Amino acid sequence: MPSSVNSFATPDGKRFCIVAVLKSSFANSWAYAFLRNPPLAALTKRMLTTPHIKERLSLAYVHAVTGRAGINVYSPSFHDYGVDLMLRRIGRYRGKLVETGVPVDVQLKATSDWKFEGEDVVYELDAAAYNSAVARPEGSPLYIFVMCLPSDEANWISSSEVEIVLRHCCYWLRPSGPETKNTRSVTVRIPRRQTLTVASVNEIMSAARGELVA
Repeated sequence: MPSSVNSFATPDGKRFCIVAVLKSSFANSWAYAFLRNPPLAALTKRMLTTPHIKERLSLAYVHAVTGRAGINVYSPSFHDYGVDLMLRRIGRYRGKLVETGVPVDVQLKATSDWKFEGEDVVYELDAAAYNSAVARPEGSPLYIFVMCLPSDEANWISSSEVEIVLRHCCYWLRPSGPETKNTRSVTVRIPRRQTLTVASVNEIMSAARGELVA
């Protein structure tokens, strides 16, 4: 690093000397060398864990679909007690766009461990999430959104100048019935027709409103 003594000159000689020493020390440090010429491994090394990458991709999917549907999405600001996202439909009231107050809560899952069986998607849902959903009363729905990713992570996402492709698909499920006595997981079967799309998320919001006013 070239010297720039004059640029740091002050009436306080001690202060000047300290700055000069620090600058010289940093110029000779491993940190400065790393910043100037980082090794290739440091640039290509994955910084997010695989579960966090899956989570980010699932969030991207849900935000894209709900955004196109004109639905607001929130995440809990402080503590997560089994709700990852909250959906709110927007309506017009006296000429202004406002939230309609109809809530839909969501637990969001992302997995590459799933399979097709006939017309169903088969997935091992953790038991606590399942019981949280089935315990909900009418008018306060909790949906499970499951982002099913390919087993090969190289195929999770691709992009070009004309499109971005996020594979495979996100499905929705609203479990019902008795709580499971399983302690770890429960096998759920999601009809393949229950894909999360602009149309289906609007249907979910309409169903929630129907329960609320029933």
